[in-house]
Amino acid sequence: MKKAEISASLLAVLVCLVVVLTVPFVMASSSATHTVSLAVVGTNTPTIDAVDPIAAQDVTPGSTKTITFSFTVSDNDGYTNLNDSSASAYFTKSGETTRSNTSCSVTNIDWNTNNYTCAVAMQFYDAAGTWNVNVSINDKDGRHAENATTTFTYNTGLHMTMTPTAVSFGTNLVAGQQDVAATDDPIVITNKGNVNITQVNVTAYALIGETLPAYSISASNFEANDADAAGGDTLVNATAITVNGVTANRGASSSDSVYFYLDVPSSNIQPQTYSTSGGTVWNIGVYGTSS
Repeated sequence: MKKAEISASLLAVLVCLVVVLTVPFVMASSSATHTVSLAVVGTNTPTIDAVDPIAAQDVTPGSTKTITFSFTVSDNDGYTNLNDSSASAYFTKSGETTRSNTSCSVTNIDWNTNNYTCAVAMQFYDAAGTWNVNVSINDKDGRHAENATTTFTYNTGLHMTMTPTAVSFGTNLVAGQQDVAATDDPIVITNKGNVNITQVNVTAYALIGETLPAYSISASNFEANDADAAGGDTLVNATAITVNGVTANRGASSSDSVYFYLDVPSSNIQPQTYSTSGGTVWNIGVYGTSS
């Protein structure tokens, strides 16, 4: 009796299982259309084939120097797989600010190659010497290519401006008057190159009387210094005299000042205007070192 009951129970279970399993096949008698999409991803990493050589570059005094060059990139997944907006160029030198262009323009060459042209601005105060060139690009699958084998030379440039370019000591001076400051003081020396200005020299000449040229004021009656105070370095006729303390390191805005003072001769002088018009103009020269 127990054996019969057990068999009946198994039969009931099997019947239920058959019913459950056959339900999906009944529903499958209806059909539907499905759209299938595939995203094909590239498998190749871009290659930077060539970077234009860059000739030695001169400083543009007080301004930027734009250096334009190109590099070519190929991608065997096709040029359309290159991420043009990622094309970048960097100029680097130890201790210096990196100069860059991250918006290089693109020109297609063939089915798998593009040319990228970059314009990088160098500052007039960037250090002279060898600079490294690094170019890079990504493809649209995130693969990265980079080339850092090129260098170029940024030349030394010693440049300065001087404001004003003339000085006057006023009118109504009296014979024997001492420590007369130039009315145009100071003359400002501004560094416009990439060399530290470490020395400023003044070469002076006698001022000649404009009415009576037989009378003059010797260069040795003038002094120059780096402070707005009497005294300083006595000038010598036709000789470059260093004005102590006047320097201007390279930088975006670097300058120093020169002040001039006059001791009016107490004798052998006549009332008139004295100038370099009948003689030789003064000269201010600068010297420096690279860093």
